[in-house]
Amino acid sequence: QHSWQHTSKCTLSRTLGPRLVPDNDMSMTLLHVEGMTCKKCVGRVEKALMAVPGVRVAAVDLEAGTAEVHGEASVAAMVAALEEGGYPAKERETGFVTLQVDDMTCRKCIGRVEKILMAVTGVSAARVDLDAGTAHVEGVGDTGTMIAALAEGGYPAREMQPESANLIEIDSPPVRTLKVEGMTCKKCVGRVEKALMTVPGVSAARVNLDAGTAEVEGTASLQAMVATLEEGGYPAGEFAPHNANLIEIDVPSVRTLQVEGMTCKKCVGRV
Repeated sequence: QHSWQHTSKCTLSRTLGPRLVPDNDMSMTLLHVEGMTCKKCVGRVEKALMAVPGVRVAAVDLEAGTAEVHGEASVAAMVAALEEGGYPAKERETGFVTLQVDDMTCRKCIGRVEKILMAVTGVSAARVDLDAGTAHVEGVGDTGTMIAALAEGGYPAREMQPESANLIEIDSPPVRTLKVEGMTCKKCVGRVEKALMTVPGVSAARVNLDAGTAEVEGTASLQAMVATLEEGGYPAGEFAPHNANLIEIDVPSVRTLQVEGMTCKKCVGRV
């Protein structure tokens, strides 16, 4: 027979065991409890915690080795009571975990996944992103327990690595640099860019008149771009990779001349 201690704040389920329904104003503490090996240990730990003044509800998870406590009792008092009974304990700190959850297809799935996670001991908040296929969980719940609960509910899940949990992978379009001959003015720049943008697969084109190059983004083939430019009167070819980011600059020499006989602005223009 089971002997369950409970208050008016706790309802019981024969299939799931004690089901906690604490007041919203009660604080929750999750303790990591060592030395529990059987159901009798569960009963002893819960009894020891319920004897602490201020504890309203206590639920022990034998597999996770934790005790979820609701009430106003201090952590020190709860830890002391458990250690006196032979169960060393310490508070588990609140953390965050992001899970990759498979097989979510609609809004109903969001509700089911959040409900499953919120039923895990120690979970204080769960937010599901359907588009990303992720669940962001806050609290002190055991990650393995969360994954097992989701799998049992039909949603295979795995923990995302911290460094990738908040990152979105972006595939940048390939970039090619073309050497374009025959460009002499800004009109040439416009013609070359316009010609390149008509090639299927080109998403952006930028011409550097001084360097005589065109930087092209997209998936268009080199042959198609070269053919289009040559048709417009601008012979072109691909820059070698090691030269693609180099611009050759010819530094001109400077001389100063003393010019006599200039008397007005017209002279300036003539000179």
